[in-house]
Amino acid sequence: MSNNHTSKPRKTLLSYFGKKKDNHLSGESGSSSPCNVRDGGSSLPSSSQIIEIENVDISSDINTPYYEHDPGLRLPIEVYPADKHDDVRKAYIKMGPCQPILDKYPPIPDDSSRHIDKVMNTLSIQETLQNRLRLKTSLEAMKWLAMQGCAFRGHDESINSTNRGNFIEMIKLQAKVNQEIAGIVLENSQQNAKYTSPRIQKELLNILANRVRAKIHKKVRDAKFCILVDEAVDESNKEQMAIILRLQLALVKVAKEVHDIWLFFSKLNSIVNFVSTSSKRHSELKSIREGEIQELTALGELETVTGANQIRTLQRPGATRWSSHFTSIGRLINMFGSTFTLLKNLIDKGLNSNICGEAKCAYKDLRSFEFVFILLLLHKVLGIYDMLCQALQLKSQDILNAMNLVSTTKILLQKSSESEWDTFLESIVSFCERYEIDIPNMSARHMEGTKRSCQQKDNITVEHYYHISIFIVVIDYQLIELNNRFPEQTIELLTISTTLSLIDVFKSFDVDDICTLDNKFYSKDFSKNDIEDLRRQLSHYRLDVLGCPEFQNLVSLSKLCQCLAETKRSEHYTLIDKLIRLVLTLPLSTTTTKRAFSVMKLVKTPLRNKMDDDFLTDCMVIYIEREIADIIDLDSIIDEFDDVKPRKTKLK
Repeated sequence: MSNNHTSKPRKTLLSYFGKKKDNHLSGESGSSSPCNVRDGGSSLPSSSQIIEIENVDISSDINTPYYEHDPGLRLPIEVYPADKHDDVRKAYIKMGPCQPILDKYPPIPDDSSRHIDKVMNTLSIQETLQNRLRLKTSLEAMKWLAMQGCAFRGHDESINSTNRGNFIEMIKLQAKVNQEIAGIVLENSQQNAKYTSPRIQKELLNILANRVRAKIHKKVRDAKFCILVDEAVDESNKEQMAIILRLQLALVKVAKEVHDIWLFFSKLNSIVNFVSTSSKRHSELKSIREGEIQELTALGELETVTGANQIRTLQRPGATRWSSHFTSIGRLINMFGSTFTLLKNLIDKGLNSNICGEAKCAYKDLRSFEFVFILLLLHKVLGIYDMLCQALQLKSQDILNAMNLVSTTKILLQKSSESEWDTFLESIVSFCERYEIDIPNMSARHMEGTKRSCQQKDNITVEHYYHISIFIVVIDYQLIELNNRFPEQTIELLTISTTLSLIDVFKSFDVDDICTLDNKFYSKDFSKNDIEDLRRQLSHYRLDVLGCPEFQNLVSLSKLCQCLAETKRSEHYTLIDKLIRLVLTLPLSTTTTKRAFSVMKLVKTPLRNKMDDDFLTDCMVIYIEREIADIIDLDSIIDEFDDVKPRKTKLK
């Protein structure tokens, strides 16, 4: 082999398909010719567009005048004889690859909407909107259920279930009325992003509850407030504590400090529970009461006006509602004869010995003179301060009227203690005679326990026992509680504060009294210079707001404070606004805490007794503050939900 022999360059796959130089396209290599370019027309090239192939060894057996280098212009291989297909393929392979000159091709119209990035971006935006709508549907269902205090989940949430729980059923309801929602929720959504799991429900609920808390915090800011704390047992016998920004009038609780009163409420609960827990006994009691009403109406002892003589049932005294004890006692008095008859029937015709025994025990308590005495006594005492309790439970409290009710309640209780014993005893005797209850000899010696002489500590009469040990003691406990909750200093403070009100066109307005309020009760909040400035502001305040239509018909200090803020006058009368806010934070009652515990009974039911504390708290916040929760923007909640952690779907 000669050393002068020049070896050919080694061909590789990359060099075979790589870009050829221009001299190769011009025909210098002789192995191929430039591609034939056409501007349009039929798929077959015309004779004038054909460029003959030079230096290509083509079998003469193939009857064709040319080979087209451009694959887009060459003839289909089917037009050649079947036995010549391999020769045609070899000829094209020998010609080598074709690289068209692109600048000779007609330009494609510029349609930016068809660009791949534009198309992908459009699809991405549409998918994001669908994802947000799917999550918003779940959020709407969760919000509605929380505001109504309803359960979220169901016993069977499978696809084949006829009742998949409130949450999913709410989503299905929204899908029925909106076809767009129907196409993207539940089974029509991505299986890994349905947004219906309990974890997602709790996340959305927590974000909404935190938004409510944030709005309350923003509203309070640096203003004066007081903290109220109370506790109660929930459905799972777990102690729950409520902390409220804004005093419990525990008159019933104080009354129970008397042992006989505590024993009375224990017997009362037993009687009510025995009658009410059985639907059969409940229906029988209503039937007996209906016949009793018809009989009394025929005798003319009952009025027949519209709404009167409604057939009611016995009611349990609630632990979180002040008026429930008064209502429970009143119901038993009204239905005393019906209850008496029911228990007597059950003793004789009870289904078993247990029912007969319980009925006999309740019947014995009901026929007791001591039970009847305390029943009517508590009805009298609780009735005196029921109006005060109702006034203190109002969200917008009229301080002056509340203080007037405190004063009148004290006067009525004191009057009852001093001069109404004889009248009350006569009513007891009349009630007992009506229902044939044995009345003890009031002049006889009062005997305790089993009435053995060794058990008697005091030599007192029966009348002395009921008059002093029960009647006077119960009323005195109420007076002590009222005096502790509303001492003279507090009443003076609240009474003077009402001089700021516009009721009766500043009839009670007095600059000196208001300044005394600052000096005597808020000396740490107002300096001497502030009091002088307050006097000047009060002079302008009276003339300014008196003729302003926005300040007409304001019935409470809270409305006045709100109106000052809305009209921007709080920016001018800063000290007056500060004084009003201080007065409004006075702890009159724990109505809000009691209302919170009532909500807890509605939210944490026997079927939801395994709710964790955080979930229960969020549900209660949204239920209690539903006015705030209703105005929160759901889109902002979706944005925050997306920011908490990476999600499986794009939400923004």
